[in-house]
Amino acid sequence: MPLFAPYMTSAVREYFCVAGLDASGRLRAFAEVGGDATSVACVMRPLRQVLADACVTHIVIGHNHPHGNAMPSAADRHVTRRIAALVNLAGVTLDDHLIFASTRITSFAALGLLTR
Repeated sequence: MPLFAPYMTSAVREYFCVAGLDASGRLRAFAEVGGDATSVACVMRPLRQVLADACVTHIVIGHNHPHGNAMPSAADRHVTRRIAALVNLAGVTLDDHLIFASTRITSFAALGLLTR
């Protein structure tokens, strides 16, 4: 997702981004935060910002691994499950979680790690 690239490709610390999409797939809201992207508490502020737009029905989240490994960690999987459950309560679907590491991108959806 090119929208996330400025925050992810050369960052030396972790960034977490949330893109909110409407039912037609149009971008409605975007938020980012630097810090520990494996903490649910850290992602609450950008999630709240994006979910505040009443037209958001889907989200894509992303974060980077500045040290080069694009594979999801156990913590990444845990936080993703928590976020999916949380946004589902608001009637919003988590479409994907992307992990950026240098020139590699890993998609939870492509790996079959998102349950619907």
